[in-house]
Amino acid sequence: MNDEKENLATSDRKRNVARTLLILGVATLLARLSWAQDADGGSGRDEARICRERNAALRPAFEKLVSEHNGCLHSPDCAVVAPGCPLGCYVAVSRSDVPMIESRGRELVEGNGPDCRCMYKCPPEPRSSCTNERCTTESAH
Repeated sequence: MNDEKENLATSDRKRNVARTLLILGVATLLARLSWAQDADGGSGRDEARICRERNAALRPAFEKLVSEHNGCLHSPDCAVVAPGCPLGCYVAVSRSDVPMIESRGRELVEGNGPDCRCMYKCPPEPRSSCTNERCTTESAH
C-alpha cells in the first residue's frame, strides 16, 4: 500500500512538473510573439513616416513644374489637372501642357515606389481661369 501511495505521489509530481513546463512554454511563446509584433510595429511606423516625408518632398518639385507651365492670355488657354495624392487634388495649367504635367506627376509619384501610395477625397473639380496671365482654379458654383 505504501508503494502505491509513493507511485501516486510521484505521478502527481510528474504531472505538476509537466503542467508547469507547459505553462512556461506557452508564456515564453506568447512573450516572443509579443516582442516580434512590437519590433514590426516600430518598423511599420518608420516606413509610414518615410513615405510621408517622401510624399511631402514631391510637392515642391511638382509646384515648381506647375508654376513654369501655367502661363496664359485667356481662360480657354487653361485646363484643370487632377494629379491626386500626394500632389494635390487640382491644379490649373496651360492647356497645351496638360499631357506633360500629367506624365511628370505620375513619374514623380511612381518614383516613391508602390509602398508609398496615398489617397484622399477631393471636392468637385473646379473650373480653370486665366488671372493675371496665370492659370488658376476657381470653385465651380
